[in-house]
Amino acid sequence: MTRFAKLALTGLFVALSLGTSVAQAQGVTVDANRAKRGKVVYERNGCYICHAFGRLLAAPDLMSVTDRRDQDWLRRWFKDTNGMLATDPQAKAMLEQFRFVKMPQFKMSDPDIDAVIHFMAQESQRMRKA
Repeated sequence: MTRFAKLALTGLFVALSLGTSVAQAQGVTVDANRAKRGKVVYERNGCYICHAFGRLLAAPDLMSVTDRRDQDWLRRWFKDTNGMLATDPQAKAMLEQFRFVKMPQFKMSDPDIDAVIHFMAQESQRMRKA
């Protein structure tokens, strides 16, 4: 067994032994506790006003966003939305697609950003099963 495989199994064992529900959502291993916190952050920041899962509102549909964008891109997006809108080709394309309406720059901690990513992955997974 490779070292990577051993680390992956160890991580899964630790998550399960802590009572954490873990499920794979293409590219993101969803941690239910982080996703629960992410839902709170999503709601507290009013993300639902512009974003939904499985339908388009005033901003991109978040269904499967963790499949379309990697976690590093999403972290940079939440950390420095304005900087990404100025420099990132994908962010610039979204800005144009949504008629130059910019997502506000939220001040989110790294744990909150991580939690929102887990929530988006979990919600997408839930919607796919529905």
